[in-house]
Amino acid sequence: MAQELVKDMGKENCVPDLSTYTALIHGLNRGGKVKEALDISELMLKKQQDGLPLDTKIYTAILNSLFLAGKVSDAVKTFERMQTEGNVTDIMTYIAMIKNLCAVGHVRQALDIKEGMIRKNLQPDARLYLALSRGLCVGSPHIEDLLHVVQEMRSKRYELPAEVYLTLVTHFCSVGKFDDARVWVKEMINHGHEPTPYLRTTLSSKLGDVFVE
Repeated sequence: MAQELVKDMGKENCVPDLSTYTALIHGLNRGGKVKEALDISELMLKKQQDGLPLDTKIYTAILNSLFLAGKVSDAVKTFERMQTEGNVTDIMTYIAMIKNLCAVGHVRQALDIKEGMIRKNLQPDARLYLALSRGLCVGSPHIEDLLHVVQEMRSKRYELPAEVYLTLVTHFCSVGKFDDARVWVKEMINHGHEPTPYLRTTLSSKLGDVFVE
């Protein structure tokens, strides 16, 4: 269907540009039409091999399509090729890779991407750290890595998302380090995050009077 739409545009002498393809891929993905988005993505990668230069926005859309279709290896290879060709210039491409890799449990690769940016003198910004810290909270939390990222965020004066506080409080309670958990709860409240019902009910007996105004 997606390829037919592109063909129809050509028949009407309306040649789609990269922005059109990018919007089409994003729209199909948001509409749950992953197969159609992947068809367009693969079409664009073929055009790229035939000499059509692609920009970072459409590359980011293509990467998202590959991940949504479960083609993680293809997404990683495409990203690596982008880096080799010098086409990774937009922070949003890095953020897309980190979000998607964390979502499928490839945390080490996500961390490596962040470190690779630094080696290239590309400084991760607050948006990237936000995506990475949230990603480290998904599934089975990677506590040591998360604490390291939190330390980096603090050094840059970046705000921690509520998910990080909840993850750390839950972890420290689970290993019996209730004093550490209380410290994180207090910081969470001081930074304007409302404790979840889970913290106030399930963990309140372990955290003492930390929720008392």
